[in-house]
Amino acid sequence: MVITPFQNGGLKCQVSDFSLLVDAPAGSRGEVSLRTKTDWPFKESEEIKTAGEYEIGGLRVTGFNLENESDPKSLRNVFLANFDEIKLCFLGELKSDLPEAVLDRLSEIDILFMPVGGPALEAKKAVSLVKRLEPSLTVYFPCADLKALAAELGQKPEVLDKLSLKKKDLSGLSSRSVVFPS
Repeated sequence: MVITPFQNGGLKCQVSDFSLLVDAPAGSRGEVSLRTKTDWPFKESEEIKTAGEYEIGGLRVTGFNLENESDPKSLRNVFLANFDEIKLCFLGELKSDLPEAVLDRLSEIDILFMPVGGPALEAKKAVSLVKRLEPSLTVYFPCADLKALAAELGQKPEVLDKLSLKKKDLSGLSSRSVVFPS
């Protein structure tokens, strides 16, 4: 799997010729596209932007609505995706802690993707949430304050332009951290 950030903070996860896009810029093309924040009323499209269970081309996706993050103008979701035997979790720009009901459904995450700083959770709260979820690898993107994140982690995370890995690369990892530059 090759994971590449878009400049707007979105992601492209690709295995062979199958790609999963998350919060991608308009006009980007992939076999499956997820949107963690959607403005109301939302336009009909092929993007997955609501809670539910989906299976497309062997990719299984489960979406959870974040009522505490949603409002009359926008809908917020968290997504779990099982892609190439790797369990991915996309949190989007959280502004508060996840509800317990959602936390209970997020287990055995291989790679957790979450923005930190700026409009998203500050470094201290983000790292606290990561410790609760216990992913093998956390990708912080974008990262508004690398210095604060490093202080909370107790180490400087790797800064990468893209990430290439396979399921076997994740075995034995515990709390590896990567940052995609903003």
